[in-house]
Amino acid sequence: MPGPEGTDLWTAAHEPFARVGEQVEVREDGRWAEVPTSDLQVLRTRIVAAYETLRASLPPEVQPTLDRTSG
Repeated sequence: MPGPEGTDLWTAAHEPFARVGEQVEVREDGRWAEVPTSDLQVLRTRIVAAYETLRASLPPEVQPTLDRTSG
């Protein structure tokens, strides 16, 4: 989904967990945290962790309706 100022907003169940634009940010502890893009493994790990944290916080009946995005 398009986010503010030319970024892409990644969501699950209409809740954002990552913003991708000139920089990458993930939701951690209720706020946006910038992730360095120089290490792709760290980048992937942080995005997957943000998704999994959000998914776990959703009601149990919503969780099965989401596609699993991490491998």
